[in-house]
Amino acid sequence: MGIGDILGALSAAIYGFLNITIGSIFDLPPAIAIFILAGILGIFITVVTRFSVNQEEMKKTRDEVSSFQKRMAKATKEGNKKELKKLQPEQQRINQLNMKMMNASMKPMLFTMIPILILFGWMRAHYTDPNMIAIHLPFDFSLFAYFHRSNPDPAGNWLGYLGWYILTSYFVSGVVRKIMNMA
Repeated sequence: MGIGDILGALSAAIYGFLNITIGSIFDLPPAIAIFILAGILGIFITVVTRFSVNQEEMKKTRDEVSSFQKRMAKATKEGNKKELKKLQPEQQRINQLNMKMMNASMKPMLFTMIPILILFGWMRAHYTDPNMIAIHLPFDFSLFAYFHRSNPDPAGNWLGYLGWYILTSYFVSGVVRKIMNMA
């Protein structure tokens, strides 16, 4: 028994469990099912982030970086060489703070990456055709048309399940982050 067989058996067991517990979600219209799944995953990721990142420190660091960037932009716009020279020594510390914020924001991915991959694999197993669902938009966006070029309807005014997931998870995560008062 190879690693592929083991992973196949493991994923079959996990997908079977998901089918039993929340699989009825696929009885709903696809747009609603994906919205609910995006909500569940968005809440999960936001809660993990809330408890794995020091929010007070993150807010303080973000405010400090933002303040520096505003002062730098103002000095640059005004051509204030004296202020720019004064800000230059602080630039290295601000770069370190930016790196610290980036590292802190990556930490939750250690806990959430596997559940995300499992959920996407499970969705892909149910929505075998990426064009199976089409959420029609009130506008035409040429970038979307690029992703639909192999489809008989290559217009840029609709999203498949992945695009709809990304859009709804962004919205849900933003709302949950506001509710939880996160950085």
